[in-house]
Amino acid sequence: MTIRRQTHAIQIGIVTIADRFDIAAVSMFRQTADQILLQTNYIVIDMTTVSFFDSAGMAALVNVLKRVREQAGDIRVIWPTSEAARRIVSLTKFDRVFTSSPSMESALRIW
Repeated sequence: MTIRRQTHAIQIGIVTIADRFDIAAVSMFRQTADQILLQTNYIVIDMTTVSFFDSAGMAALVNVLKRVREQAGDIRVIWPTSEAARRIVSLTKFDRVFTSSPSMESALRIW
């Protein structure tokens, strides 16, 4: 019998978005995501300090999720702590579309 042991390290890209995630921030978010996707298919998006996000931010998140999944990767989102932003997440059902984690530590441990 032959037994072979291997370990595989996964490189995880981390994107931290602060304040507002709206049309003004989407271009920078896309550029950052594009750079990460050249290196890995696994991304943690930390939105802890986002106070507001709109349909442009939502569309950007969905676009990155679609691209990551096409490459057999995955995304974890740490949702905002702001009540107004959490309400948007709940109303749009984004909390059901994206896999979320309560903290960066737990998001990184999943993989």
